[in-house]
Amino acid sequence: HGRRGRLAIRRLGSIAETNGMRSSEMETRMKAMPALAGKLPSERCEKPGACRSLRSQQSGSSSPVQTLAKPIAAVPLLRCVALLRSVRSARRLVAQNRVYINGQRAQDEHAMVGNADTVTILQKSRTSITHVEVPPRCEYYFKVYKPYGVICSHARDVPDAPIVSDLYPPGAEECHNVGRLDRNSEGLLLFTSDGFFTRSASMPETHVEKEYMAKVSMLEDDEKSVPFQCGDQILRRLLDGVDLGDGKGLAIAQSVEVMSCAATGATLRLVVSSGRYHLVRRMLAAVGYRCDRLLRTRIGGIVGIPRAKAEEHLAAPAEESTRAPAQLGDPMDLQPGQYAPLA
Repeated sequence: HGRRGRLAIRRLGSIAETNGMRSSEMETRMKAMPALAGKLPSERCEKPGACRSLRSQQSGSSSPVQTLAKPIAAVPLLRCVALLRSVRSARRLVAQNRVYINGQRAQDEHAMVGNADTVTILQKSRTSITHVEVPPRCEYYFKVYKPYGVICSHARDVPDAPIVSDLYPPGAEECHNVGRLDRNSEGLLLFTSDGFFTRSASMPETHVEKEYMAKVSMLEDDEKSVPFQCGDQILRRLLDGVDLGDGKGLAIAQSVEVMSCAATGATLRLVVSSGRYHLVRRMLAAVGYRCDRLLRTRIGGIVGIPRAKAEEHLAAPAEESTRAPAQLGDPMDLQPGQYAPLA
């Protein structure tokens, strides 16, 4: 109906032709067309999230952050095409079969392309093509032992309170934390400048396992009436799943183990694969436990805090952290306030 309707029909017709009968004709045309000098200018590589470089390497200094940066051999096709246009336009170009990798039509917008690959975009007029230069990438990846009392925020809402950006090594100001730990929790926390890594590591569909050591005691309402218990029945409830009352289904622990048990409390090891607000604390409260201390020791296959050291640390009184940058530590035996590059 009207001009918009005619444009929509014309657009749908061009997409149908591209997806169907004319795909072979397009490939033949691409081979016959001369390549245009449409390479990216160097300043376009400075687009946030598209291409990062180390300031310390550019200036020639020997900053510790050089050990945290890793050159990436390939980038997602969507990021490469989005350097010329927006992400939405890049998705539309791939959907319209107008993006080619080494002469082959791109089927997946998340396909990885490297510097040796040739990415070609067929223009709308179908009379010219543009070659896209795959940008180099150099991202930061490191882990930190977040101390007790540090807030996972980059804004200091509480005066004089230590925040997570205080732990960044010099030169890593562009990083962000992957996931969160509340102020009273401590342990392993990942930092990166790679948004794609953050998205894949924190999406609920990936089910990345997280291991915690928890020092628990009875809730205040049950302290006087019921003695502390850490039997198999309570552990089975955590494994079968508990209802947190948030309408998101049962919260299930992948594994639960009693590390130590006394008359006043116990130390448990829990592994969960979902992320919710204060998940472990709420799960323990649902079975009648109060979580006095919580320490994360593992994220997926990334470790850095031995279980024995974590158990000893939880037995000692909690100490508030100071606003001091993290120091380089042993990747397999981090101390509170230390960091190490990811292998």
